[in-house]
Amino acid sequence: MDNNNHITDYNKEYRYQIYASYTEKQKLLFSPWSINLMSKQITFFLKNVHPEGKDIIVPNHTIISVADSFYENTVAHLEVLQQMIVKFIVNSIIEEYQQIKQNNNLSIWVTKYDVESGLQQFNSVKLNNKKRRPYSMFTY
Repeated sequence: MDNNNHITDYNKEYRYQIYASYTEKQKLLFSPWSINLMSKQITFFLKNVHPEGKDIIVPNHTIISVADSFYENTVAHLEVLQQMIVKFIVNSIIEEYQQIKQNNNLSIWVTKYDVESGLQQFNSVKLNNKKRRPYSMFTY
């Protein structure tokens, strides 16, 4: 994290080579106060997710990277943008731990396909492979 009061962005010198066009929203989103706020919210929402009960602390550079991609791809108010960033990171980490837990329950000796084993078999998608009749678009 940048200890100065500057924008904490990976590409702060190289993003805009011709001109510096930092908006007020961008300055607030990438400020150390905002990054710390999002980090505390992420740690709060990830309580009791770790199997050993440890607190999960996401590095600031990960939060900045996600914030940068959300800032570039969405148009939203600052508070909504911060909530979107927090929810995205929290959901990604929760899904990762659920996937690890599910994979640890699997063994090569599981032969039944059901929801409990995580190997439920689904029918394949049926496709309609009929050809269109020629001149079907000409209806007189």
